[in-house]
Amino acid sequence: MLNSLLVKELLSKQKELDNFIISKKKVKSSEKNKKIDLTKLALLVEIGEFANELSTFKSWKKEKKIDYKKAKEELIDCLHFFLSLCGDFSENFFNEYKSKKRNQNIHHQFNELLMNFFSATFLLEKKIDENERKIIFYNWLTIFEELSFELGMKDEKDIREIYNEKNNKNFERIKEEWSE
Repeated sequence: MLNSLLVKELLSKQKELDNFIISKKKVKSSEKNKKIDLTKLALLVEIGEFANELSTFKSWKKEKKIDYKKAKEELIDCLHFFLSLCGDFSENFFNEYKSKKRNQNIHHQFNELLMNFFSATFLLEKKIDENERKIIFYNWLTIFEELSFELGMKDEKDIREIYNEKNNKNFERIKEEWSE
């Protein structure tokens, strides 16, 4: 479903959006660490919003009917911020990414997404071997892919379509907000 070409395509679109936001907000290069911290927090919030849409962790509640359209949008929001964090790495970083299925249930996949979030964001700040970093980032993408499939996104076309729709919405929001 995901492959290195699609990841690089989406990464390029994310860089374009990030650069647009930076130019509109006039972010200084000295504020780069602050931007990374805010992006990490935004990703964590989106993971929480995605979890809330699924409600898989709410064992005390009757099973909630999932709004798949909203859940897909929240998961794509997670991808946006993940790619934004990856923006500091060259696109070649993702040359070797290949999809791999592990057939785990959605609860386990979600927990892994969260744990990989903490690993990936922690490692952004540490000087570690690039191969170790790739493993963690690639695991995040694999888990994202599995969750996408569970929500009904069956191929790269579905992911691209939903990503592009949300990306266009994000551009419009920024244009409207900063059109003064």
